[in-house]
Amino acid sequence: MIKRRILYVIKSLQQGGTERQVLRMLELLDPDRFEVALCTLDPEIHYPDVPAGQPRFALEAKGVQAVQALSVVIDDFCPDLIHSFRDNVNRWVRAALSRVDHAPAWLMSVRGRPVLPWDLFWSRIICGRAHRVVVNSVGIERVLRRLGGISQKRITVIPNLLDPGEFHPPGPGERAAARDYLGLSPDAFVWTFPARISWVKNQLGLLWSLSLLVRRGALPNDTVFLLAGRRRDRVPSALLPRLARALGVERYLRVLPPEKDPRVLYAASDALVLPSWAEGMPNAVLEAQLAGLPVVVTRQANRDGLVSAGHSGLVVRTGSPRALAEGIANLMSLSEIERRAMGARGRASLLERFPVEPIMERLALLYDEAIATRSARPVTLSAARRSAQKRRSAEG
Repeated sequence: MIKRRILYVIKSLQQGGTERQVLRMLELLDPDRFEVALCTLDPEIHYPDVPAGQPRFALEAKGVQAVQALSVVIDDFCPDLIHSFRDNVNRWVRAALSRVDHAPAWLMSVRGRPVLPWDLFWSRIICGRAHRVVVNSVGIERVLRRLGGISQKRITVIPNLLDPGEFHPPGPGERAAARDYLGLSPDAFVWTFPARISWVKNQLGLLWSLSLLVRRGALPNDTVFLLAGRRRDRVPSALLPRLARALGVERYLRVLPPEKDPRVLYAASDALVLPSWAEGMPNAVLEAQLAGLPVVVTRQANRDGLVSAGHSGLVVRTGSPRALAEGIANLMSLSEIERRAMGARGRASLLERFPVEPIMERLALLYDEAIATRSARPVTLSAARRSAQKRRSAEG
């Protein structure tokens, strides 16, 4: 069997759901069918367990320099298929493909929900060169169709890959060790909120909800919210501590840097909260439920129905501090047995709905389809001319 060459292109391996998913794909893609190389455009690597030999192409470039560097990589590796991730990288790959002699198939991934007209505009413009737009969420697919004007037949939904071996309900010893590591009391009620600090994730909205609970006397003194993630947006990152002090909720917060091993956050916690304005398929919800935690999410963070309201968690109105406060209070009012049952139902539901092997086979078949389409495509005149010029230069 001839192995097909796949080139993954992503900005970096910083902490994030997309980055973890790319590493999961590298881990699971059949090595007998595909030879995979990873290209990064920024040196940041957050993860300690990156597969050996990856990234094969570790660059440090952006903009015009990234386009030029990618052109060299494409002509050097000669992939049958490029699979790129995130907005800027998709644009740079498209520009690089117009400069190279080699003509691979291309899949562009849109992983986060486009919420700005600029993002939708660029998705519509650049998708014409791609074989398909690959998304991980029906929410993203609907936005691209309805607001981006991209045909449904051009979009393929491939759900996120679960990792039930890595993320599992902790035993008593794991829970105690995680709380000790984070300096948490054994008796505290701990919420986890692992996400970059940004407008979209809505940490500031959470503060308003907590202030409502404090005013009602409905937030026990031993409640802790773990806000763990990089400071993505400067304004909300700067406002977060100031607003927490002004609203009188600072004592309930622990703002942490990105955690190398997110499993420790889930092991130490009693529940997850995600009050986002928009999401694709949030890894935090998947991982928390696999770890046996009940969750409180907004409707916009639950477009894929990961949380069954009242069954595996609570779903509240997006953008409403009062609704979020009520969701938090209602979940905390449940007994420990009821919360654990919610978490167990969430894990069981995910394992049933998103089995890993069929999803990976769908991805592999999409790769085969894209490569077959590319192989049947005639060579363009410009590409033929470039190849001829390259041969003449080598002969001369």
